[in-house]
Amino acid sequence: MNRKLIAIVLVCLLIGILVGFAIGFTSKIQSFFVEYGALNTRYNELKTDYDNLNATYNQLNTTYNELQANYTLLKSVKYTFDSSIQISDLTIDVGYWSAYVKGNVTNIGTTPIKSLYIFAFQYNPDGSLHETYGSPDYEFLENLYPNETLPFEICFSTVEGQIFKIFAVGNY
Repeated sequence: MNRKLIAIVLVCLLIGILVGFAIGFTSKIQSFFVEYGALNTRYNELKTDYDNLNATYNQLNTTYNELQANYTLLKSVKYTFDSSIQISDLTIDVGYWSAYVKGNVTNIGTTPIKSLYIFAFQYNPDGSLHETYGSPDYEFLENLYPNETLPFEICFSTVEGQIFKIFAVGNY
């Protein structure tokens, strides 16, 4: 009978160990599922942040490319003017069929300017004057007093690689 009792005790101990192991294993699996859920939530948050950052990057990259194109175009703009006239804040907005040169003109002299013509001459990439139909593109302004600044805008058709020269002439 001692042998049976020892066998039963050993079987009970073995069953107890297995049950304890199963309970510990189940607890470990549950903690892994909880950790997996938390990590999955964090992953989804990070993915959303990444997608938002990527969208913002694409918008910034598009804006940068537009600015770079305008900067390259503006670098080619050459302007001459009367010593009493200052042209500033030049920008170029390029559309599908046309472009707009925008800027400000300031009377830095001491005499009022009764009338002012601002011309935009276009040159081809090879340096030759671009043929226009009729007169060159221009903006006409009146009564520009000393230290006064007025905006101007000149619209024209454009060809890639063109160089522009802005020329302002005042009538005092």
